[in-house]
Amino acid sequence: MREETGLAVGTLTDWRQTNRYEIWPQWRGRYAPDVTHNVEHVFGFQVPEQTVATLDPAEHVSQLWLPWQDAMKKVFSPTNRDAIWQLQRRVKA
Repeated sequence: MREETGLAVGTLTDWRQTNRYEIWPQWRGRYAPDVTHNVEHVFGFQVPEQTVATLDPAEHVSQLWLPWQDAMKKVFSPTNRDAIWQLQRRVKA
């Protein structure tokens, strides 16, 4: 978590979920020539309060905290959208 976001204070939870998906052609140049699919492992990280993440400028340009319903409208990845949808039953208030 710290490597990807700079966040260190919070609770990391393994959702024990994996997704295998085809890498869209426009992104395949980032992978070896014979790689056409990717596997992602889903985790949650609950922070005690809103904070600023440290982003890699080569990967991201900004961050934004949103209610989960609004966040679902912002992402283009179906697997990210599904993970956000799951927040409503996974996050402890």
